[in-house]
Amino acid sequence: VSQTSLQDAGQPDTRHREVSGGSVGQLDLRGSSNSLQLADTQQLLVEKIVKLQRACARRQEKLDLLEEHVEQLMNEIKKKNRLIQNYFMGLETGALVSEESDIHKATVGGGQGIMASLYSSRVSDAGLTLELSLEINKKLQAVLEDTLLKNITLKENINTLGQEISKMAMTKQRAAQ
Repeated sequence: VSQTSLQDAGQPDTRHREVSGGSVGQLDLRGSSNSLQLADTQQLLVEKIVKLQRACARRQEKLDLLEEHVEQLMNEIKKKNRLIQNYFMGLETGALVSEESDIHKATVGGGQGIMASLYSSRVSDAGLTLELSLEINKKLQAVLEDTLLKNITLKENINTLGQEISKMAMTKQRAAQ
């Protein structure tokens, strides 16, 4: 559609035309005017579609960039988690124990009984035999293994929840845009 036809489309066409047979009459060319208005409307719609497609492409580029950024941040968080885990694994086991626990152990270790023998590393109860020590050791080892397994499971659950929260946040952002 040419520029002049677009400009003329908004103005009614009131040209006169001579009809065959010698009679002169006024004919409103509304059919032609409607087709020009339709072409103008179509052109405006096409322009709007192109504009929306460009906006959509820009948003998609932003979305891709944000997804890459989130992936980079998640990788950095994983690296930092590994560093923290390695740091805590390198610490002595007693370094993470509270002062109150140390005081309690000293109090119990100074007395008599099986627990005093365990905390003080010396036999202070005559009833503590090798078999009893081995049985206590097995039970403590089972408790430790169970606790470690539960901690690993909880850590995996936390990681899964973090990933789901991240996905939900991204979905919410997409819906907001």
